[in-house]
Amino acid sequence: MDFFKSYSFVKSQVKKVLAENYIDTPPVNARELAENYGLKVKFTRFPDNYKTVCGFIDFDNAVMYVNEADSAYRQNFTIAHELGHWLLHRENRDEYKVLMRRPIGGETDDREKEANVFAAELLVPKEMLKKYTKEGLSSFQLSEIFMVSESVINYRLEYCK
Repeated sequence: MDFFKSYSFVKSQVKKVLAENYIDTPPVNARELAENYGLKVKFTRFPDNYKTVCGFIDFDNAVMYVNEADSAYRQNFTIAHELGHWLLHRENRDEYKVLMRRPIGGETDDREKEANVFAAELLVPKEMLKKYTKEGLSSFQLSEIFMVSESVINYRLEYCK
């Protein structure tokens, strides 16, 4: 799979989701979106050997499991990430793997890259980010507005030039 060719498709899917759900201001409530697309979201405690898993989807039962120990911002990103898997990779569910957490931009699997790009684009859309960066807000202030971590804001600032 050529990740850079798929990037345009991922962005088009994000635009479609934002338009279908009439989202034009932050923050984006990923849980509400996941439920709008037929997923049930469950917050649960993962066993110690899976503490670094943020979430995963049971495709057969349309249930997303999210690590309840994570921060609210991390959970919002996880839900958006898993929604990306649901919308982008559902047809290839046999290839879906539960992976340990990596920093955004540090993924090695193409599907994980796509799901992270989907989540980042969904939660921090370029045009919304441009509007707020013109106001000279710090990455911390932007993270509060968009309800994502500063690392997601910094990732978006780097790629939204």
